[in-house]
Amino acid sequence: YSHAWIDAYLPLDRVKQIEIIKGPGSAIYGTNAFAGVINVVTQTGAEIQGAQARIGGGSFGTREASVTTGDRFGKAHKGGHWTAYARIFESLGDGIERTPKGERDVQGQRPISSTNVGFAVSLGDFNLRFDHVSYVASYLTQAESNLWEVLLESPDEFNLGFRNDFLYASYDWHIGDEIHLKPWLLFQDHDNPGLYGWLQEPELVEDDNGDIASAQWAGTLVETEKHTRRYGTGVHFEARPSYAHVIVAGAGAEAIEVVRVEDRYFTDFSPTPETPSPFSVPPGSWVGGFHAFGQHTWTPLYW
Repeated sequence: YSHAWIDAYLPLDRVKQIEIIKGPGSAIYGTNAFAGVINVVTQTGAEIQGAQARIGGGSFGTREASVTTGDRFGKAHKGGHWTAYARIFESLGDGIERTPKGERDVQGQRPISSTNVGFAVSLGDFNLRFDHVSYVASYLTQAESNLWEVLLESPDEFNLGFRNDFLYASYDWHIGDEIHLKPWLLFQDHDNPGLYGWLQEPELVEDDNGDIASAQWAGTLVETEKHTRRYGTGVHFEARPSYAHVIVAGAGAEAIEVVRVEDRYFTDFSPTPETPSPFSVPPGSWVGGFHAFGQHTWTPLYW
């Protein structure tokens, strides 16, 4: 959706290479692959064989610290490798210079922070991986002409973020040299809380003489919660009957459990939210689906 900050979700320390496949690829990679696919390949323990640490700092209050470690174990195909990592990142960020209405943005900041931890283990043909991301971004719009926006908006009071836990397991089952099956399982817990609000112009109250007796402030605070759990399983099939032919196929199923999806509106500084919520999904709802694909590639060879 027009932008992404890869380093906030996945530390660049862990990246081995980035592959870009241009053009439609939805048949294999899913419905959002209509323009292309970006494949981020991370380092394995067999490639690290030790540990590496990094600390850094930069403009806009940017600072980070990370460590990655991994190694091999066992011998030949009976062995494997493991890796683990952790990273903390914070930055005041470089925000917009002008608000959507064209006014100067006083602070011009977009504070972000993220915490990343995870591990991966490969034992023979079995693979297990876990990743955790905790990410917060504050989109401040502090117009020069609006004192209340400048004073009231802060990273602690206006933020959008998420916590994501992802667990993935797979097994490569080889049938001879030409065929292999790869059954897989995944689990994801995604919690996306948010908070934002706004003030209305004060309502002036006059006394019997027509003088301003008081000013009543009105405002709305919105607490958002999007918490879901995702379960998936499937199998990937690949066959190479000859050098000129490659057959790829797969099938799977996924289900998403709604733990809580709701916007809670606190109007006019009320301590209790509006009931019922203007936007909510009943807890315990499920959304699921099946997918399948197949592709045969034939390359003519003249030798």
